[in-house]
Amino acid sequence: MRIDFDISELTITLPNVVRPLSWLASSIEMGIGWLMGRGVNQWAVDVSDDGLVTVMRTEGSKQNLQCSRVTQLGVLVKKGFFPEKPNFKPFVIGKEGTVLSNVDTRPEVTIDDLSYGLSDVIVGVAYKYGARRFRWAGSLQRCDLWFDVGLSSKEIEKYMSDPQDYTDTTLVADMVKPPKRNT
Repeated sequence: MRIDFDISELTITLPNVVRPLSWLASSIEMGIGWLMGRGVNQWAVDVSDDGLVTVMRTEGSKQNLQCSRVTQLGVLVKKGFFPEKPNFKPFVIGKEGTVLSNVDTRPEVTIDDLSYGLSDVIVGVAYKYGARRFRWAGSLQRCDLWFDVGLSSKEIEKYMSDPQDYTDTTLVADMVKPPKRNT
Protein backbone atom coordinates (compact mmCIF):
# COMPACT_ATOMS: atom_id res chain seq x y z
CA MET A 1 0.00 0.00 0.00
CA ARG A 2 1.25 3.49 -0.81
CA ILE A 3 -0.04 6.82 0.49
CA ASP A 4 1.06 10.01 -1.27
CA PHE A 5 0.48 13.45 0.25
CA ASP A 6 0.24 16.60 -1.81
CA ILE A 7 -0.75 20.19 -1.07
CA SER A 8 -4.37 19.56 -2.01
CA GLU A 9 -4.82 15.81 -2.17
CA LEU A 10 -3.92 12.49 -0.62
CA THR A 11 -3.74 9.40 -2.84
CA ILE A 12 -4.03 5.88 -1.43
CA THR A 13 -2.94 3.06 -3.76
CA LEU A 14 -3.50 -0.59 -2.86
CA PRO A 15 -1.24 -3.10 -4.66
CA ASN A 16 -4.06 -5.39 -5.78
CA VAL A 17 -7.64 -6.40 -5.04
CA VAL A 18 -6.54 -9.33 -2.86
CA ARG A 19 -6.11 -6.97 0.10
CA PRO A 20 -8.41 -6.61 3.07
CA LEU A 21 -11.05 -3.92 2.72
CA SER A 22 -10.07 -2.86 6.25
CA TRP A 23 -6.80 -1.52 4.75
CA LEU A 24 -8.83 0.91 2.68
CA ALA A 25 -10.92 1.90 5.71
CA SER A 26 -7.83 2.51 7.84
CA SER A 27 -6.21 4.58 5.10
CA ILE A 28 -9.30 6.75 4.63
CA GLU A 29 -9.59 7.15 8.41
CA MET A 30 -5.99 8.34 8.55
CA GLY A 31 -6.61 10.72 5.66
CA ILE A 32 -9.68 12.27 7.30
CA GLY A 33 -7.70 12.83 10.50
CA TRP A 34 -4.82 14.33 8.51
CA LEU A 35 -7.17 16.80 6.77
CA MET A 36 -9.20 17.73 9.85
CA GLY A 37 -6.05 18.30 11.90
CA ARG A 38 -5.23 20.98 9.36
CA GLY A 39 -8.56 22.76 9.71
CA VAL A 40 -10.22 21.28 6.61
CA ASN A 41 -13.96 20.87 7.06
CA GLN A 42 -14.86 20.02 3.45
CA TRP A 43 -13.36 17.22 1.39
CA ALA A 44 -14.05 14.69 -1.34
CA VAL A 45 -13.19 11.02 -1.68
CA ASP A 46 -13.15 9.21 -5.01
CA VAL A 47 -12.60 5.44 -5.08
CA SER A 48 -11.66 3.87 -8.42
CA ASP A 49 -14.13 1.33 -9.78
CA ASP A 50 -11.76 -1.52 -8.90
CA GLY A 51 -11.16 -0.11 -5.40
CA LEU A 52 -7.39 0.09 -5.80
CA VAL A 53 -6.92 3.87 -5.92
CA THR A 54 -8.58 6.32 -3.58
CA VAL A 55 -8.06 10.05 -3.89
CA MET A 56 -9.02 12.49 -1.12
CA ARG A 57 -9.14 16.15 -2.14
CA THR A 58 -9.62 19.18 0.05
CA GLU A 59 -12.52 21.44 -0.74
CA GLY A 60 -11.73 23.95 1.97
CA SER A 61 -8.70 25.91 3.08
CA LYS A 62 -5.86 23.91 4.60
CA GLN A 63 -3.52 25.15 7.31
CA ASN A 64 -0.44 23.76 8.97
CA LEU A 65 -1.12 21.01 11.49
CA GLN A 66 -3.18 22.56 14.29
CA CYS A 67 -4.13 19.65 16.53
CA SER A 68 -3.92 15.93 17.15
CA ARG A 69 -6.55 13.34 16.33
CA VAL A 70 -7.69 13.22 19.96
CA THR A 71 -8.67 16.89 19.92
CA GLN A 72 -12.35 17.44 20.59
CA LEU A 73 -14.45 19.29 18.01
CA GLY A 74 -15.57 21.80 20.67
CA VAL A 75 -11.92 22.76 21.26
CA LEU A 76 -11.42 23.19 17.50
CA VAL A 77 -14.44 25.50 17.37
CA LYS A 78 -13.09 27.63 20.26
CA LYS A 79 -9.71 27.93 18.52
CA GLY A 80 -11.35 28.84 15.20
CA PHE A 81 -10.18 25.71 13.32
CA PHE A 82 -13.64 24.15 12.85
CA PRO A 83 -16.89 26.05 12.27
CA GLU A 84 -19.69 26.00 14.80
CA LYS A 85 -22.30 26.79 12.15
CA PRO A 86 -22.29 25.43 8.60
CA ASN A 87 -20.14 27.51 6.25
CA PHE A 88 -21.18 25.35 3.31
CA LYS A 89 -24.24 24.98 1.13
CA PRO A 90 -26.23 21.78 1.72
CA PHE A 91 -25.55 19.17 -0.94
CA VAL A 92 -28.09 18.93 -3.72
CA ILE A 93 -29.72 15.54 -3.90
CA GLY A 94 -30.01 14.57 -7.54
CA LYS A 95 -31.42 11.43 -9.11
CA GLU A 96 -28.29 9.53 -8.22
CA GLY A 97 -27.18 10.49 -4.77
CA THR A 98 -27.88 10.23 -1.06
CA VAL A 99 -27.09 12.61 1.77
CA LEU A 100 -26.62 11.41 5.33
CA SER A 101 -26.83 14.32 7.77
CA ASN A 102 -25.84 14.53 11.39
CA VAL A 103 -27.26 17.45 13.35
CA ASP A 104 -25.82 18.87 16.57
CA THR A 105 -22.60 16.91 16.92
CA ARG A 106 -21.50 16.75 20.55
CA PRO A 107 -18.50 19.01 21.22
CA GLU A 108 -16.66 16.21 23.04
CA VAL A 109 -16.49 14.09 19.86
CA THR A 110 -12.85 13.86 18.77
CA ILE A 111 -11.36 14.01 15.29
CA ASP A 112 -10.48 10.33 15.80
CA ASP A 113 -14.11 9.42 16.61
CA LEU A 114 -15.39 11.27 13.57
CA SER A 115 -12.75 9.93 11.16
CA TYR A 116 -13.32 6.33 12.31
CA GLY A 117 -17.08 6.56 11.83
CA LEU A 118 -16.88 8.33 8.48
CA SER A 119 -14.29 5.93 7.02
CA ASP A 120 -16.42 2.97 8.09
CA VAL A 121 -19.54 4.43 6.44
CA ILE A 122 -17.63 5.34 3.26
CA VAL A 123 -16.10 1.89 2.85
CA GLY A 124 -19.33 0.17 3.95
CA VAL A 125 -21.41 2.05 1.35
CA ALA A 126 -18.76 1.42 -1.33
CA TYR A 127 -18.67 -2.28 -0.44
CA LYS A 128 -22.41 -2.83 -0.12
CA TYR A 129 -23.89 -0.46 -2.73
CA GLY A 130 -21.07 0.33 -5.16
CA ALA A 131 -20.72 4.03 -4.29
CA ARG A 132 -17.45 5.51 -5.51
CA ARG A 133 -17.76 9.29 -5.07
CA PHE A 134 -18.20 10.93 -1.67
CA ARG A 135 -18.32 14.53 -0.46
CA TRP A 136 -18.26 15.66 3.17
CA ALA A 137 -18.75 19.04 4.79
CA GLY A 138 -18.98 19.58 8.53
CA SER A 139 -19.57 21.94 11.38
CA LEU A 140 -20.56 21.41 14.99
CA GLN A 141 -24.21 22.10 14.12
CA ARG A 142 -24.42 19.99 10.95
CA CYS A 143 -22.35 17.43 9.04
CA ASP A 144 -23.36 16.12 5.60
CA LEU A 145 -21.98 13.09 3.76
CA TRP A 146 -23.08 12.79 0.12
CA PHE A 147 -22.43 9.72 -2.00
CA ASP A 148 -23.25 8.83 -5.60
CA VAL A 149 -25.78 6.04 -5.10
CA GLY A 150 -29.42 6.86 -4.47
CA LEU A 151 -30.89 5.01 -1.48
CA SER A 152 -34.44 5.19 -0.18
CA SER A 153 -35.11 6.21 3.41
CA LYS A 154 -35.86 2.54 4.22
CA GLU A 155 -32.54 1.43 2.73
CA ILE A 156 -30.71 4.11 4.73
CA GLU A 157 -32.47 3.07 7.93
CA LYS A 158 -31.62 -0.60 7.31
CA TYR A 159 -28.00 0.24 6.44
CA MET A 160 -27.51 2.37 9.56
CA SER A 161 -28.99 -0.34 11.82
CA ASP A 162 -27.02 -3.26 10.33
CA PRO A 163 -24.29 -4.28 12.77
CA GLN A 164 -21.52 -4.84 10.22
CA ASP A 165 -20.88 -4.52 6.49
CA TYR A 166 -17.52 -6.19 6.14
CA THR A 167 -15.05 -8.13 8.25
CA ASP A 168 -11.26 -8.17 8.53
CA THR A 169 -11.17 -10.92 5.90
CA THR A 170 -13.39 -9.14 3.33
CA LEU A 171 -11.28 -8.31 0.29
CA VAL A 172 -11.28 -5.24 -1.94
CA ALA A 173 -12.27 -7.63 -4.76
CA ASP A 174 -15.53 -8.35 -2.88
CA MET A 175 -16.86 -4.80 -3.24
CA VAL A 176 -20.05 -4.41 -5.24
CA LYS A 177 -19.31 -3.01 -8.67
CA PRO A 178 -20.50 0.57 -9.12
CA PRO A 179 -23.84 1.06 -10.86
CA LYS A 180 -23.87 2.21 -14.48
CA ARG A 181 -23.79 5.99 -14.58
CA ASN A 182 -24.99 8.42 -17.20
CA THR A 183 -21.93 10.30 -18.38
